[in-house]
Amino acid sequence: MRSSRIGPILLSGALVLGQVLPALAQEMRPFGPRAMGPHAMGPWMWAGFGVFWLLRLVLVVGLAALAWKLLITRGFWHRPDTAVQILRERYARGEIGEEEYNKRLGILA
Repeated sequence: MRSSRIGPILLSGALVLGQVLPALAQEMRPFGPRAMGPHAMGPWMWAGFGVFWLLRLVLVVGLAALAWKLLITRGFWHRPDTAVQILRERYARGEIGEEEYNKRLGILA
């Protein structure tokens, strides 16, 4: 009784396999934008990638320039001493003499 059930199962399996094998034997093609080669995405897509990388380069160069400017700018790291600045201005205007200027500068420094 068991052999009578195996025959139809094998026959149906062979029929399904006969229909599936030709499909499996076809050339496998990649899926996605590279399915037709590098020109499959079109020139606008490649131009978009170029613009994206150009903007990225501009951003990196801009950040590097900003960091360099912040590092070399003395005013950013050192606050100006207003008392010494006022003393210099008074000396430049002639309100105080050289002795007075050097004396007060020695006290402030």
